[in-house]
Amino acid sequence: MSRYALLLIIAFNIITFSLSGLTANASQVGGGNQNPNLETDAKAIAKWQEARIGLTVHWGPVALRGTEIGWSRSEQVAQPDYDSLYKEFNPVLFDSKEWVRLLKDSGVRYVTLVSKHHDGFVMWGTKQTDHNIMNSAFHRDWLKEISDECRKQGIMFGVYYSILDFYQYDYVGGTGTVTPNRGGPGFKLDRKPDFERYVSYMKAELKELIQNYGIEILIFDGNWDPSWTHDRGSDLYRYLRGLNSSLLISNRVDAKEGSEEARMLGYDSALWVFYSKPWNQAKYAGDYLEREEYIGGPAPYPWETWITLGDQWAWKPNDKNKSPEDCIRYLVEAAGGGGNFNLNVTPMLDGRFEQRQKDALLKIGAWLKTNAESIYGTRGGPFEPGLWGASTQRGNKVYVHVLGWPGETLRLPCVKHTYKSARRLNGGEVQWKQTDGELEIAVPANQRDPLDTIVELTTGQ
Repeated sequence: MSRYALLLIIAFNIITFSLSGLTANASQVGGGNQNPNLETDAKAIAKWQEARIGLTVHWGPVALRGTEIGWSRSEQVAQPDYDSLYKEFNPVLFDSKEWVRLLKDSGVRYVTLVSKHHDGFVMWGTKQTDHNIMNSAFHRDWLKEISDECRKQGIMFGVYYSILDFYQYDYVGGTGTVTPNRGGPGFKLDRKPDFERYVSYMKAELKELIQNYGIEILIFDGNWDPSWTHDRGSDLYRYLRGLNSSLLISNRVDAKEGSEEARMLGYDSALWVFYSKPWNQAKYAGDYLEREEYIGGPAPYPWETWITLGDQWAWKPNDKNKSPEDCIRYLVEAAGGGGNFNLNVTPMLDGRFEQRQKDALLKIGAWLKTNAESIYGTRGGPFEPGLWGASTQRGNKVYVHVLGWPGETLRLPCVKHTYKSARRLNGGEVQWKQTDGELEIAVPANQRDPLDTIVELTTGQ
């Protein structure tokens, strides 16, 4: 998706949220109408929001084929072949210390690793199924190695987990879903499928992750299958919070009606977001909203945008990657709307990251090191994001991120503060003037940063 399309989505969502009249705040987020006493842990969500940038890693035996994780099963890769890939999977060059060192150098503050995708292969040493990483040629619990290393180096650790499971016999997909088209279950039993048995299996796996791996963040997926109901989502949220009261759980734990993932005009269309419903956090459980492949606008609840570095969620050779400059712009646009930016990266089949992915992450990290104060620990600023850029705020400092100058002067309406000074964050001349209801900012063309000209404003006391 181009930056222009994403910026259009920002504009659409500003209109949507302005018209919706939503007045909720983060303290009202949590267990929804079936668990009204389970509010999101305030310290945990504050820590997550202050981080502002995270990384997701989609990885598994499918890297041997270079096709999409989960979705290529029985389409691009025959089901028996796909389900047996783990027997060949042996990423001997995987190094947890090197991975976490890259995370630190990239400036990210949290990571969410795929623990189980739709294909049902479990990427940790679970006791619930033999279809797991410990029975692969690799035979190492890499998830435990990463979680331990993240704790040592101060990175918030989380996982992605799919409710939908193409492999487990007891998963019964809803009528008309994609599940039957993916080859069905990976094995047969001499009994009828039992979805409640599958839910018990899933809860046991999630209990392992919470108790043995110290996860702080849990991203769900697959909630859009009609088999996953509001009652089941509410029950799962209650169960998980009972295991860890400070765990952060994405809104995809609940039924699809509670998310913005309507996709009613197609996955690649920017317009479907405009017509989708905002998250009804008063009804549906979850601690924050997950936005997949779009940024959106300011919202009255915590949220993150989840965007792939390449065109595919899992690794493929010669994938077309976004530039680090575009990723920085997405980060700024998300932070300016009060949200987090979660970038998906894809290790190769041998356990290493491509050099070009590493280079992109290190460029993002270098930019963050220089401009840290305008991103980390900020909230959305007083100026609504737009085609010109976005603003962030911390204390009495407002950071105006100009991603595209509309002319010689940037005019920002709806001024909510009285400002007493303005300066370029990294030095340079700034001309500014505040009038009733408008702020004018000008920076000489030869002093503008082609990526992001950051002007720091200090509000009056």
